[in-house]
Amino acid sequence: MVFRLLTVLLLTCFFAGQALAEAQALPPGPMKKKILATCTECHDTKMITKQRHDKKWWANTLEKMVGYGAQVDDSERPALLNYLSVNFCDKPSKVAAKKN
Repeated sequence: MVFRLLTVLLLTCFFAGQALAEAQALPPGPMKKKILATCTECHDTKMITKQRHDKKWWANTLEKMVGYGAQVDDSERPALLNYLSVNFCDKPSKVAAKKN
C-alpha cells in the first residue's frame, strides 16, 4: 500500500514538473495557453520552439495540424499564426526581442 502511494506521488510530481517545464519553454503571449492546450496534445513544446520558419511555413503547418485534428477555431487562427511566426521565425523581429 505504501509502495503504491509513493509511486503515485512520484509520478504526479514528475508529470507536474514536465507540465511546468513545457509552460516555461514558450515565450509569453496571448496564444501561449492555446499552444499548451492544443499543440501539446500530440507534441512537446520542443517540437515548436526548435522551429525557425517564416509566416507562410507556419500557416501551412497550422492548416496541416488542423487537418490532423488540432482544435483551432477560425477566429483564433490569425492570432495563433502571429504568435508562432513572431516568436519562432527564421529571422527574429524587434517585436519578439522586446517581448523577451
